[in-house]
Amino acid sequence: MDITIIDMRFVKPLDQQMILTLLADHHTLITLEDHAIKGGAGSAVSEYLHSINSQVQLISLGIPDRWIEHATRQEQLTECGLDTEGLRQVIRPLLWPLT
Repeated sequence: MDITIIDMRFVKPLDQQMILTLLADHHTLITLEDHAIKGGAGSAVSEYLHSINSQVQLISLGIPDRWIEHATRQEQLTECGLDTEGLRQVIRPLLWPLT
């Protein structure tokens, strides 16, 4: 797989230089967080990409803005598509679009 993984340890201040570096040779950025998508890291990256008029594809994965039923952590991650299989279903077509 030809992917780059960045551990975005904080949202503020946003590492704009790192994003610019990624934009030089990546056509898709994926943010993944086990928190709410709205107002989270994905939103911050989206706002920055918009501010620089970037056309890169952005996929933000995280907890959707809806009620999540009480369950174990793993069950909740599965419900939100943040378990291994859910992530595989989103990422695999990006890496191998014809399979």
